[in-house]
Amino acid sequence: MNNNEIDACFRYCGVAERVQKEVHEPNAVWTTVISGFPVLIRTQESANRMRIMAAIAEATEIGKEDLYRLLEANYHSTWDVRYAIANGAVVSVFMHPLAELSREHFARALFQVVRCAETFGGANSSADAIFLPVEQSDPARRSASQIAAEIQGALRHRMVQ
Repeated sequence: MNNNEIDACFRYCGVAERVQKEVHEPNAVWTTVISGFPVLIRTQESANRMRIMAAIAEATEIGKEDLYRLLEANYHSTWDVRYAIANGAVVSVFMHPLAELSREHFARALFQVVRCAETFGGANSSADAIFLPVEQSDPARRSASQIAAEIQGALRHRMVQ
């Protein structure tokens, strides 16, 4: 994957107008809001690295017990995503080599990052972003699932061609 392919993922899904992009070669940054969480995607093609990150809360607002539960979740339930503290904020983050990342893996990682943000303070899990059904009665979750369905459908369509 490269920066152009990330752009293509958003275009194919029909969500490109909801995503802002800033380029400072060889770096690129995309920002958007999914389920009420600010999401940042940052790449550095020359270093073959990328990360997807959602801001969740101010780190000073959570206690020791919550930090302990987040560390446990990093081991048990966050799959490819980790909770971390970055610039004073609690975030859910996915980091990966860029070139080796497939479109499908990118889409799954994006949804896991959002799901970890959504379940912060509760299940602290990314798993049902992929495998469990999303209840349609919850507007915040429906928004994330609609975006997920758009991207996954577009990726499936693109992979068939």
